[in-house]
Amino acid sequence: MPTRLENLTSLVELSIATQLPLFSKESALPMTIQDLQIFSCDNLMSLPKGMQSLTSLKKLVIRECPQLHSLFPDDENNDYGLPTELDTLEIHTCPNLKSLLKGMQSLTSLKILVIRECPQLHSLFPDDENNDYGLPTELNTLEIHTCPNLKSLLKVVQSLEELVIRECPQLHSLFLDDENWLPTTLITLDISAFLNLKSLPKGMQSLPSLKKLVINSCPQLFSLFPDDNNNEYGLPTTLVHLSIQHCENLKSLPNRMQNLTSLELLFIWNCPEISSLPEDGLPTTLTSLYIFGCPKLTERCQKNSGQDWPKIQHCNLITDGTYREAISWCW
Repeated sequence: MPTRLENLTSLVELSIATQLPLFSKESALPMTIQDLQIFSCDNLMSLPKGMQSLTSLKKLVIRECPQLHSLFPDDENNDYGLPTELDTLEIHTCPNLKSLLKGMQSLTSLKILVIRECPQLHSLFPDDENNDYGLPTELNTLEIHTCPNLKSLLKVVQSLEELVIRECPQLHSLFLDDENWLPTTLITLDISAFLNLKSLPKGMQSLPSLKKLVINSCPQLFSLFPDDNNNEYGLPTTLVHLSIQHCENLKSLPNRMQNLTSLELLFIWNCPEISSLPEDGLPTTLTSLYIFGCPKLTERCQKNSGQDWPKIQHCNLITDGTYREAISWCW
């Protein structure tokens, strides 16, 4: 290589797409680097020494590194680590990654953590009972996708604003205790493929910041709550966007939905057992109702003739015929 990277003192973005010798033992990156992306490094087993000295680094993305087992070979060695200034950490498609690094809670600037397609990841940390392990207290976005063996999240930090868990079937136990452990700061909750989820926990109505709730592919979900008449169960009045998708056995929407006085969008997709809207109707704030793949419900919501039409005539109804528009709203 004609120029050593550490001599490129104005470099702020770098993508590494091969196993470079300079990246195999010690970091030889310029101190100015802010955005580092590492992908398709087939022989990379861990990150190099000296990463914690990159005090300008804000974003680190690691993608498609099949031999990566851990971020660092020795978490006890102070020569290894990430800079405390790091804002975003993303790890994608690392099939042999087994855990994250010890002491992540020391990354006091970390706001976004995204983990996708890491099938060997059983827990976020090697020892969930050890107080040396944990998520940063200022983390506000946690996304975990397609980690089929992940069984524990440890503690979810109380500053979290967005929690997305998709295709992690072992994590259904998060909702089995019938107690709401979710942080009160949460704005978005998006869960998918919780194969044994039978209801949402108590106390959901006490989440004062929740605006978006997405529930997708939960085949054992027969109702959102086990007892709609129990005041300990319910949705928060702050909710703006409610999306329920591919819950083939869901039989009804919850009662008291008319109390959701901030709700603007309701999206129901492929929930064929839902046969009607709640008896008390929907809130007058609702502007758009999307119904797709729900033949019983669609029939009851037919304009002018459907039995549930009077409950929704104040809002814009979009049904199966406008699939493309519905998809864009869903996400």
